[in-house]
Amino acid sequence: GRVCTRKCELNCRRSLVDTPVGIDFLKRYATDKDMDGEMWRPETKPDNGHEVAIIGGGPAGLTAAYYLVLEGYRPTIYEALPEMGGMLRYGIPEYRLPKEVLDKEINWITSLGCEVHKNTMLGRDITIDGLFNNGFKAVFVGLGAQVGKPMRVENEEVEGVLSGVEFLKQVQLGTNPEIKGRVVVVGGGNTAVDAARTSLRLGADEVILLYRRTRNEMPANLMEIVAAEEENIKMEFLSAPVKVHSSEGRMNSIECIRMELGEPDESGRRRPVKIDGSEHILEADWIISAIGQEPDLDGVEDDTNIETTKWKTIVAKEGTFDTDRQGVFAGGDVVTGPADAIDAIAAGRKAAFAIDQYIQESVISPLTERFESRRDNFHKMEAEHLPEIGISERSPMPEMSAEERVKSFAEVELGYTREQALTESDRCAECGCDVGLACTLQDYCTEYGVDQTRFVGAYNKYKVDTRHPFIKIDSNKCIRCGRCVATCSQILNVSALGFVNRGFKTIIKPAMEKALHETNCVSCGNCIDVCPTGTLVEKMPFRRSGPWTMEKFFNVCNYCSVGCNLTLNVKTPDLFFVSGAPPDSKPNRGELCVKGRFGYQHYLDGSRLTKPMVRKGDQLVEVTWDEAFDAIKKGFEDIFKDHGPDNILVTASPKLTNEELYLAGKMARTAVGTNNIGSFHRMVNGADYHALDEMLGGTVASVSADDIDNADLFIMLGGNPTQENPVLGWQIKRQMKEGTEAVVINSAEIDITRFATVWADARRGTSTTLLNAVMAELIRNGKVADSFISERT
Repeated sequence: GRVCTRKCELNCRRSLVDTPVGIDFLKRYATDKDMDGEMWRPETKPDNGHEVAIIGGGPAGLTAAYYLVLEGYRPTIYEALPEMGGMLRYGIPEYRLPKEVLDKEINWITSLGCEVHKNTMLGRDITIDGLFNNGFKAVFVGLGAQVGKPMRVENEEVEGVLSGVEFLKQVQLGTNPEIKGRVVVVGGGNTAVDAARTSLRLGADEVILLYRRTRNEMPANLMEIVAAEEENIKMEFLSAPVKVHSSEGRMNSIECIRMELGEPDESGRRRPVKIDGSEHILEADWIISAIGQEPDLDGVEDDTNIETTKWKTIVAKEGTFDTDRQGVFAGGDVVTGPADAIDAIAAGRKAAFAIDQYIQESVISPLTERFESRRDNFHKMEAEHLPEIGISERSPMPEMSAEERVKSFAEVELGYTREQALTESDRCAECGCDVGLACTLQDYCTEYGVDQTRFVGAYNKYKVDTRHPFIKIDSNKCIRCGRCVATCSQILNVSALGFVNRGFKTIIKPAMEKALHETNCVSCGNCIDVCPTGTLVEKMPFRRSGPWTMEKFFNVCNYCSVGCNLTLNVKTPDLFFVSGAPPDSKPNRGELCVKGRFGYQHYLDGSRLTKPMVRKGDQLVEVTWDEAFDAIKKGFEDIFKDHGPDNILVTASPKLTNEELYLAGKMARTAVGTNNIGSFHRMVNGADYHALDEMLGGTVASVSADDIDNADLFIMLGGNPTQENPVLGWQIKRQMKEGTEAVVINSAEIDITRFATVWADARRGTSTTLLNAVMAELIRNGKVADSFISERT
């Protein structure tokens, strides 16, 4: 997050509108937060008894060690220098990558189960043959490229001419020479820029960066180039060294020649061509050569079974990183030559996978990358293809002023604040797939190695339909498998979805161009569960559903007493969603109703009240929990003063769970002091609710008109009697017009409530939460007047 060259940001589609999301900055923010306390630790498999030797403690070697430890291996890292980190430590200055941060990351990896040997060099202290003789099953060579290349100009061996990579290493070790006066740095890569900026911090009066091409061709990271310019490092472009001049064995100037750009070379950059007669002299106190690096292959070149190149790199197979010698793998700069740290990290990960295969299965194959369906394969992406987003530039990284930062090696970039991180993450255009890592079709495409470009041709383009309150339809992803149609018509007998049009124009959607919610759709969402491609997805109460690997928890829906099984897909306590349980789970066999599937959303959409409120005058005022229960107590006391227990009727909705019905019955007997408890819902569609009455434990087998007529106080727990049993509901309303009072505890105001003297409102919360709290509090603490309870307990 501090030194990455952000190749991922090149693919960020936000750049079609303004600038890419600051992925690098956000990763650093997340890591800094993790480092503030006890760092997250991954789970590792049990020790498998196999040892792997890793030569080189740089990014490639450390990454290989990390992924091998996860699989149960015992890697041993051999590092030639006094400390681990490779070029991250000895090639990147402190002001870019503080070594305290680097040490935390290295220790985090090695503490998982790595053995480390420092000051141990291949060819001098260990050999590959010796490692195998000592029982190692495989060897990974990650030597890096830490030897500076010469400029190949006359007289460059004199005193005062330094190697850029060696100079940076000396600074880290504290053995660098005293830098003063004018410094000329030759080169245009990150090492050259780092050497120039470091020279300023060491005390140079002036630093000139000499590069044979133009600024546009510089391979250094653009941010580093800009930072160098801000620090007043002078750039001498289209100029190359010819000869070093010296006196008394020490350099005093460098002779240069002007260049012009010709035809492009193998790298795609225009080749610099000398301009005859343009030689000129640059006086200098120090010259730092930073035109490239190469590996030190001591201990490898003598091994005839390991092929090397004229560039002093090891030949390793692409994707698996195994060499011609059995059991020897290599990756990072020692294979590619100088590259970015992220490339070495990627090589270490892939090599670890190949090593695991080699040891466990005696085969080596590349790590299978997950199939990605990309719209870019069908057409060139333009801004119009993205969701409608407003213009917003990337949040700048806070940093020290140029005047202050050249005075020390303190870190220049200060990191995002929480507010900046939130603002920057909100810039994401969310152009990826909603189902992310849970796409069945993607799984099959990965397994069978599908190449999407083979199937590109004419295609239909549809507007994403988001009119339904819970379900989003993206027909661009539909493969016309018909699973949603069959589920909706044959299993649910609803038929809200169907095949529309014929042939190439066939599409699955409601008929007559209706929105899904305008059909007889019951919003059960079971079509989402059977869709294999993400065509039908849930409209989440948060901005996106992934891609995250969600942990699955099987649970029971608490919206009614049926007890349907469901699956909670959880990433964090405030990032989850509900899907159906496995099809063989009873009683619902994986199916859910609208409440079971989407009822959780009020927990996340910001509308749910999380603190109690009590009406004072015409306003609901936020209060403490104690104040809320005191208000409930007083409400009950005021009601109970005028009502004897024989004239109180407690009823509960059949939609409560069995446990809640039991709690309701206990509350009625313990807190209210009546045994007139029952369910007035048995007349609904001829349903038999004897079991519910038994759970309530009361004396009323079923509520009748006489029971209602004789009651002068109703206590109703959940539900809506005028909907669940309209006939008896109307009788209750007539009785209330005659003066019978009511206490209604419910999650929303219902038509009975306007006649009630006291009612509790959970305001977009489930009745479960409110009922449990109220009933348990009344039972446990006796919030109703003590005299009232003592007379009737």
